Amino acid sequence: MTASSVEAPPQPRTLLDGLGPMKIVEVEVCQPLPRISFDGRHRRLWVVARLLTEPIGTCTVGVESGDLSPEALSEMLWRELGDVVAERFAAAGLPAPKALPAGGLDVDPETWPFQQARSQVLAAPPYISVVICTYNRPDQLRACLQHLRKQQYPAFEVVVVDNCPATGAARECVAAVSDPRYSYLAEPRVGLSRARNRGVSAASGDIIAFLDDDEEPDVFWLAALAGGFARCGDVGCVTGLILPASLDTEAQVLFQQLGGHCKNR
Repeated sequence: MTASSVEAPPQPRTLLDGLGPMKIVEVEVCQPLPRISFDGRHRRLWVVARLLTEPIGTCTVGVESGDLSPEALSEMLWRELGDVVAERFAAAGLPAPKALPAGGLDVDPETWPFQQARSQVLAAPPYISVVICTYNRPDQLRACLQHLRKQQYPAFEVVVVDNCPATGAARECVAAVSDPRYSYLAEPRVGLSRARNRGVSAASGDIIAFLDDDEEPDVFWLAALAGGFARCGDVGCVTGLILPASLDTEAQVLFQQLGGHCKNR
């Protein structure tokens, strides 16, 4: 046997294996599932599944080449999240489906408990003050403010606190929104706690919601926060799910594999 014919021993898999970019896809399981095309770069999908807008779970789906059909996607999602869907149907007093059809689950939004609870909150929404503390990051702030404009919530204000500003860029970002609900404050003393206290002192809402300037709030973010406070009268603080906005670098993928913000990292 020659040296060239000797096979190298298999190398153990490490945490760094499979850290290529992942495409984030949101899927509503009560609507026809999409056909997903392989773009030549993202060989894996990170799928966020929603049931009548409620996030019910995430899973990773491999895409090597060609398209991922709605039927194949439905089978993959059902393997990962079928138990969660069954729990939601049981809580609603309905028989659990046996599979996830490619055309989506047949659910009546008017009688679905999650939708009913949200409708009750929106019928008498508490006024919420969103406090954003920013520090010389106008590009991120501008994107964050644009996402806030998509909120499906009728009663809120936005207080932007510019911490130790070096330029007038943050003030310009707020002015560009051209919405009287958005206001700008400057806190000359550096420090996040000082900036947050400045925002709290100016807030007029029944609820104060802190948001980082590089985050992209879900369109139902404020409705979900209000729903948390509405569950009982002695709730003092509400938090929620934090998902990645992109998984395009090894650092982002590794962070998420280790648990991401969902495990307080």
